[in-house]
Formats: sequence, C-alpha cells, structure tokens
Amino acid sequence: MEISESQWGIIWEAIKHWMGKYNLSATVFALQVAGARPSYPPDRIARGIKYGSEEITSDLLHRCVRVFRLLNARQSQGGLDDGLTDEECIALLTAPLKKNDQGKFPL
Repeated sequence: MEISESQWGIIWEAIKHWMGKYNLSATVFALQVAGARPSYPPDRIARGIKYGSEEITSDLLHRCVRVFRLLNARQSQGGLDDGLTDEECIALLTAPLKKNDQGKFPL
C-alpha cells in the first residue's frame, strides 16, 4: 500500500519521538532499518525528520514497529511479517503524539 504524502510529516514526527525515546542517532536508526526499500540512509532520515517531506513506505513503517518494539511480545513471532496493516503501524507509531484528554473534567 502507498502511504499518502499528507501522512509523511506526522509519521516522521513520530519516528523522531521514538528515536529520542531510544536515544538513536540517524546513523544507528538507518542501520536498524537497513534493507528497507527504498533505502533510508542517515541523510534521508535527517531530511525526513527536519522537513517531513521524505517518502514513507510500507516497508519502513513495518520496520519501525519492530525497531521501536511497538508490538506486544505475544504478537511478535520474530519473523519479518508482523501481520499488521499499514494503518495499524501508523496508529502504533503516532500514538504518543496524540493528546490524551481522558480523565480530564471541565471546571
């Protein structure tokens, strides 16, 4: 599936969030997603994070879910096919960026 260009920015923002959480440089992250097609060298990752304009592929989405350990251990079977749709991967990646107003009551 092709990821819409309108989603690239928020996905790159989420990747930046997770890279920060795991203290990953663009170089280390590039090594962890090596093999993704097309390739994502450190300079492309840095541009994606800075401008949000680098293409996001389905392959990259699924690799991010594995690299950032966003799957429950029971669901992960160690293979490359995580069984998630692209939409599910996007939801997992971007979840920390969404404001959670649950539990707040108006005054």
